[in-house]
Amino acid sequence: MKNCFLLIFALLLIISLPVMAISDDENDMLYRINQDIDANRQDWIAGQTGVSTCFIRDPGLLMSHYGSTTAAPAAWPTPNPLVESMTFPTRFDWRENGGYTPARQQGMGDCFPCWAFSLIGGAESAALLATGIEMDLSEQQLLDCNANGYGCDGGFINGWTALRDYGLVEESCYPYIDEDGDCLQNDCSPVGWIAGAYPVPYSINSLKYALLYHGALSCSMTVYNNFMFYTAGCYENAATQPINHGVIIVGWDDAMCGGTGAWFVKNSWGTGWGDEGVAYMKYGTCNIGRDAQWFEYSDLPVPDGLHYSLYIPSMATGADDWFVLERRTGNPGTEALDVIEVIILDACGGFWFYPDFTPNVDWVTGTIQRGQYRSEVLLAFQWPAGVTLTGGLRFWGACFDAESFDLLAWNVTEWGSFSAL
Repeated sequence: MKNCFLLIFALLLIISLPVMAISDDENDMLYRINQDIDANRQDWIAGQTGVSTCFIRDPGLLMSHYGSTTAAPAAWPTPNPLVESMTFPTRFDWRENGGYTPARQQGMGDCFPCWAFSLIGGAESAALLATGIEMDLSEQQLLDCNANGYGCDGGFINGWTALRDYGLVEESCYPYIDEDGDCLQNDCSPVGWIAGAYPVPYSINSLKYALLYHGALSCSMTVYNNFMFYTAGCYENAATQPINHGVIIVGWDDAMCGGTGAWFVKNSWGTGWGDEGVAYMKYGTCNIGRDAQWFEYSDLPVPDGLHYSLYIPSMATGADDWFVLERRTGNPGTEALDVIEVIILDACGGFWFYPDFTPNVDWVTGTIQRGQYRSEVLLAFQWPAGVTLTGGLRFWGACFDAESFDLLAWNVTEWGSFSAL
């Protein structure tokens, strides 16, 4: 009898729970969206989501609170022919490969912080890949402490420098309050630093390369009201409004969208929207992937002066594997730097100078603009069949002031068992 009474009580409790009803306005909007999906033969599903009640918000208002490439500190890089020649897996997802943190909730009030959530999403992925520790980092730190005057009234992708100058701060110490506040980062101990934010050229291969080798990408897109109703499928929109929103790309699938391919896009509208906070967006739609950048994590404070390093992300060992050499530069200063650079390949007891790889000394001159960070692929080739390298390779690189010839920075990177040579 007691068990029967408990069962009846539980049923009555369930019946009495409030049901999230859909309003007439929301229902009308959903009806029109589904008509448009059918009329345009699109392949995505609209429904009630955690943010669909906010569809009345004027999209022009959102656009006025997010920057554009004109706000970038230097001209955006163009696609690198070496990267454009590379091949990549047909599908990749950081949710399945240890580089993903859950979607956050920015709220739908009078604060417009998508730019900060986008930057922090990329920084969290970089920190996770570098440390193996999943961090929940503070968006409020960027709202309150950025050096650009950004905040709830809007911002852009160059608002990340507090993560370099002070360091990464955890959400538990500096929680999001959905409004601007005084900068309180000094009350929190940094849990790491961002040494650089590197822009990614706008092409499918460039985005894939940066995703595969460096983690989730902070980027821009254009959001439309119907996106708030997204629940599943391949989202697309043929409209051509300017960018107005910041998100994070976490993967891709070339087979989706009828073979056109889709980006996996983490939003900041909570896990009650899309696929636990992620949308699948057709390549090229809604400006997705514009202004993309990846972050370099450091467990030590970032020194002043020129940031310079060489990096080999690929560990090629067999035929058709890709061997890649990157160069990273960053100028946090207030003046442009005219530099002379030399890169030397050290292998098998011999030395060869980049870019022609002859024994003759070869210098490269250039200018690194103030505030400019760049990651450039210098070498990318598929390992030849039948070629086996015993030992390893070492690349030395150095930058000198073009006028005084003072050494500004140097770095070395190795591949294989170099010490055995």
